[in-house]
Amino acid sequence: MVRCTQWGIPIVVYAGEFSSTEAFFGTSAWDDTFNWAADNGTIMFAAAGNNNRNLPDDAVQRPATRTPRTLTVGATNVDGTKASFSSWGSSVNVWAPGVQIPVGPTPTATGGTSVSGTSFSTALAAGVAAMVRAVNPGLNVDQVRDLLVNTGWNGTDKVTKGLDAYAAVWAAMEARFSETATEAKLEQLFPDADGAFTALFNNAINRKGDTDTFRLEVKTFSTLTLDLQWYQQLASLRLELESVNVEGLAPIITATKSAESANLTAQVGTGTYRVKVIGTAPTAYLLSGRLTAGVLPPDYLDYLEPNDSFERATRLQFVAPGKFGISRYRAVHGPGWLDLTLHTTTAPSSTTDQDFFRFDVPNSIGSLQVPKMTITSDEPVEVTLFDSARAKLATWRKTQVSIGLAAGDNGYVKVAGATHTRYRLWVGTELSPPLRRNWEEVRIFPKWWESGVHADRVIGPEEFRGILIDEPALADGVLHFGEAGLVLLPEGVRLELLDSAGELVRQADVTEEAVSISVEGLEPGAYVLRIQSSATLEAPIGLAPVMPPSLR
Repeated sequence: MVRCTQWGIPIVVYAGEFSSTEAFFGTSAWDDTFNWAADNGTIMFAAAGNNNRNLPDDAVQRPATRTPRTLTVGATNVDGTKASFSSWGSSVNVWAPGVQIPVGPTPTATGGTSVSGTSFSTALAAGVAAMVRAVNPGLNVDQVRDLLVNTGWNGTDKVTKGLDAYAAVWAAMEARFSETATEAKLEQLFPDADGAFTALFNNAINRKGDTDTFRLEVKTFSTLTLDLQWYQQLASLRLELESVNVEGLAPIITATKSAESANLTAQVGTGTYRVKVIGTAPTAYLLSGRLTAGVLPPDYLDYLEPNDSFERATRLQFVAPGKFGISRYRAVHGPGWLDLTLHTTTAPSSTTDQDFFRFDVPNSIGSLQVPKMTITSDEPVEVTLFDSARAKLATWRKTQVSIGLAAGDNGYVKVAGATHTRYRLWVGTELSPPLRRNWEEVRIFPKWWESGVHADRVIGPEEFRGILIDEPALADGVLHFGEAGLVLLPEGVRLELLDSAGELVRQADVTEEAVSISVEGLEPGAYVLRIQSSATLEAPIGLAPVMPPSLR
């Protein structure tokens, strides 16, 4: 034992035995030897023996008995009961399988064979101890010994604690993966010159529901790939990506997952993102990723192309024609959101694309309405406003640009950029300033005949929209709401109608057939719709007015 310790052998398995006459045995030197070995990192695993003895009462059998800081192992059958040959008693610390244990080929049994005995039980226990030390090298001999015993399953009759390799390795990992001040903070991910990065400090889920969060700064429109790997026998992990940018668009995410890995690819714009690793139980993991020049997928290119000149400009409208009316233009878009892109199919990340839009604000627009255009993008884009004679009026270079207009205004807007990017164009009207003193900006919600394909995008837990209740709406009697053209809204969405001062006027009625607000008895004018939901930037709700049932 002394020589093994001097050579740095951490685990010693002794499958033999010898008896001693206590009156002449050097007990003190024996105890000192094993204590010194344990103090220096070497643990002894001793076989209980195959004599079906009660230890230590029936015999003085060393090192299975009377040997300090040694772990004595008994043998069980497949069903966890005591093997008929195994010794037992208070000196046996843990039990492990010892009947019909497969062993590899030998010169006399070239196909391998099966053997029985406490010697093989002891080897299995020592192997688990090696795994325990592999996942947590800081454990000392006494901690390893106690861990194997304390994590064991409770046996019956003479079997006290059965070896549980899974639980033992778990316990060793949990001790190592306890939360620290470093893990409690967001870990910053630092891409190197070729865009690759690896998590450095957080590399383990500590408990069920634990979440490790990483912060990633993106400097330009990019393709982000993330790779997460873990040991499937221990837990299942989930990989998530979320944007923390107030402005900009949600990333385009494609994700795949197997039993032991998760992969995520996303198109992301300039800004800050959170990468989250969420686990069902403690386990170690490896997280890596890379940022490369962003390329919009072919199926994401916008449907308004080609609109790359004044002559090909897409025509926009701020209010739709009246009930059952028809626009005097054949191809007109709005009011609402348009999902668009700047891209060039022959260049991976740079682009010379530019989009032109023609607008005409009707002179007849009501005094309660303020026409407005908003452009929100991944990358800063150059937005230029022209008058109807194509003279430049103003230019902005930002990720979010708002342009306020007035009745009778007409002209052009150009959106251009140097790199691939997505952008969203909103065209419509807001409540006039005197009526929105209680809200910073309140877009006017379209009437049911204005809904078309451009649903109103809700991305927060509480949002407000202006509603103009005029004579045609009062004639309908009820406002009906759905999700992007569907009759019903997702579960949990709550709608309330407020007056211009913010006081509650009506609550929505929710049935299996419709979500509606009665407007009977109301005066014509401007009101505000309060929308409460679980919508997020990554999981928005496309709220839209729905045609009254009598006309559907």
